[in-house]
Amino acid sequence: MIGNGAPMRGLLFRIRFVAPGIGAEFQPPTDANALARLRAQYGLGENFLLHLGEANGRKNIPALIAAFAQLRADFPQLTLVLAGPHIPTADAVTQAIRAHGIANAVTRLGYVPQADVPLLYGGARAFVYASKLEGFGMPPLEALACGTSVVAAPNPPMPQVLGDAACWAENDSPAALASAMRRVLTNQELVEQLRVQGIAWARAFTWERAARQVTEIYADILQAQQAKARV
Repeated sequence: MIGNGAPMRGLLFRIRFVAPGIGAEFQPPTDANALARLRAQYGLGENFLLHLGEANGRKNIPALIAAFAQLRADFPQLTLVLAGPHIPTADAVTQAIRAHGIANAVTRLGYVPQADVPLLYGGARAFVYASKLEGFGMPPLEALACGTSVVAAPNPPMPQVLGDAACWAENDSPAALASAMRRVLTNQELVEQLRVQGIAWARAFTWERAARQVTEIYADILQAQQAKARV
């Protein structure tokens, strides 16, 4: 079996992992005017954290909201931007926002056209992904490609997807998530290090590499079948 999600659930023996490629549009922003227009279009300031993805249970957005709430006293101008389609389980997100009293600091954009996503990544102070489980997890990798610091939970397959280019935090602890977010908000040296590492890491995820890996897998299968036929 060939999969574009990391091997899980005891299927390691028969699965070969092939990572998808990243589109060429995911690059660090170079047009300040375009970035300003995007902020004006969506009503965003210059000081926001970003999460992009469906608001389903495994994305763990309530924990992210709890972590963000812990930062508010020290970063009163900071906002949290949640982008992605609304689904029924998103009611838990609404409840978490209300419970922490931060409705005025959270912007929910809903669906964002793909053409706007690279600039949205590039304009964020950091991209935060507290997901419990992913098949692959493209958004944090795309954020790296755009030069944005990523805070993520080290649950499968994120260490394989992000390598050493992310700031890690356990997603079952809002305090740990808040601490990791604080690091990327206050440590410019770390931010620059993650930026350089992230861009270089993300560049390796090309469709050419994916095609080459799939070709190699089929070649291995053919070679094994030919060897069996000779026995």
